[in-house]
Parts: sequence; C-alpha cells; structure tokens
Amino acid sequence: MKTKLILIAIIIILIGSISTLSYLLIRQKDISYRHQQNYNTTVNDLKRFKDKSGADAVTIQELQLTRRELKKSSDSSIIALLSEVNNLKVKNRQLSQVINIKVQTKYDTIKIPVTDTVRIRDTINIMGEYSSEWLDLSIAFDGDCFHVYNIAERNSIIAVGHWYKEKKFIARWFERRKYAITMKSENPNCKINYIKNIAITSKRGRKK
Repeated sequence: MKTKLILIAIIIILIGSISTLSYLLIRQKDISYRHQQNYNTTVNDLKRFKDKSGADAVTIQELQLTRRELKKSSDSSIIALLSEVNNLKVKNRQLSQVINIKVQTKYDTIKIPVTDTVRIRDTINIMGEYSSEWLDLSIAFDGDCFHVYNIAERNSIIAVGHWYKEKKFIARWFERRKYAITMKSENPNCKINYIKNIAITSKRGRKK
C-alpha cells in the first residue's frame, strides 16, 4: 500500500513538473514572438494599398510593450508620445493604447474665380473665394501681394483595429494572427505619412 502511494505521488509530481515546464516553454515562445513582431514593426514601413472604393489606405502592426518597457524606452518618438499623454492628464498605469498619426495635405491646383473688386483709396482690391467639400478659403490682391484668409480645412480619418494573417492557403493554418490598425483619410488630398501604434500588453503580448 505504501509503495502504491509513493508511486502515485511520483506520478503526480511528474505530471506537475511536465505541466509547469510546458507552461514556461509556451510563455517563453509567446515572449519571443512578441519581440520578433516588435522588431518587424520598427523596420517595416507603412503598408499601402487601395481599398474597394479606390481610396488610399495604410496598415501598420502595433508595437506591443509592457508598462515597464514603455517607461524605460529610449526611443525619442515614444518619449515624446508619453509626454503628450501626461499633458492629457492620463497616467501610465491607465494606458491601453497610444496612436500617433501624421498627415500631409497637398492640393495640386486650385482655381479661384474673382467674385468682386473694391476700390479703396485709389487701390483696387481683387477678391475671390474658393469652397469645396474639404477646403474653404478667400483671397484678396491689393496690387502688391496676395492675401489668403478665412482658411478652413476638413478631414475625416477612419481607423479599424483588426486581426489578420499574411500567409496564404495551408500556410495560414500554422501562422499566428497579428494585430494591426488600418486607416484611411477620406480627404483625397491628404496622405498619411506616419503612424506610431503602441499597445500596452503583458510580456506574452496581446491576448488572442
């Protein structure tokens, strides 16, 4: 009877040891995968493509950092973002995700029809106005230079967070899902040049 109890105890210990070892191996694998994904995110540029409507869109994977890594980061862009977060009176322990987007708006040609001329003290002021879905402005020419005023620009950026896989066919079965942000500017004159997408996670990364 005593021998059987010892044998059962040994089996329980072995099962516990195997379970613990398996957990540690899976945990380390998750941590290594997160580090590899973070490296890929830092070296890869924005992925640009056309959506179904023909509009320009971009996708970028997220940078997954623990709170400790975020706090100790020497990356100047991350330090600047944390400074802005503090300006917004959000504490680091409250953070879930930080996204920084930089855009550039460029209009190739704008035709502004003359709407009025006004004579003020022997000076003829030529005035014109331009209005569209995305931009309003007025101009005036006083004989020496043009004046642009009442400028109002509008934009709308759509952001979608989603899981995705890059590989195709059977290879997809063995690929781990990645999390990314896909964005597009509805203003066709606006181009997204830069995105910093940081998610606060555990050492094992974002939960599936």
